[in-house]
Amino acid sequence: MKRFLLALLVLSSPALADLGPADIRPGIEVTPSKVSLSAWCVSKYSDCQVEVDGSSISVNRGGGVKLERIVAWKRTDRFRDYSGFIGAHHLYEYELKYLADDKGVAMAKFVFQNSRSSDKFYQFLKSMAGSKEVRCEYNFETRSVDC
Repeated sequence: MKRFLLALLVLSSPALADLGPADIRPGIEVTPSKVSLSAWCVSKYSDCQVEVDGSSISVNRGGGVKLERIVAWKRTDRFRDYSGFIGAHHLYEYELKYLADDKGVAMAKFVFQNSRSSDKFYQFLKSMAGSKEVRCEYNFETRSVDC
């Protein structure tokens, strides 16, 4: 009987395999540290400095917006073909809808040409507000993008 109970206990215990230092213990949240990214605000060549941390986004060291106030966001990758002096390149545009201080809904737009900065910003938004992402799909019948 004791052997049966011991076997049952061993079989019902969790597996002993783990990932050691990569394991996240319950109650410990991993949040990204503060990162400062060079971007363009609203349109290309309108320089601004975007700072992101685990709880907010701010521009040019301003007050910022807490993540809870973001209503929706989307990312658009626009390819710009060679045009005269400027070579072909990508522009990564992020549009954010958020609740403004006056309780209305406001829009913000960030544009990145540097893919590394864009990837960092995307990873931040995806990890901190991923459920609020608006995904666009191509409609083959109308030959348009639906969001």
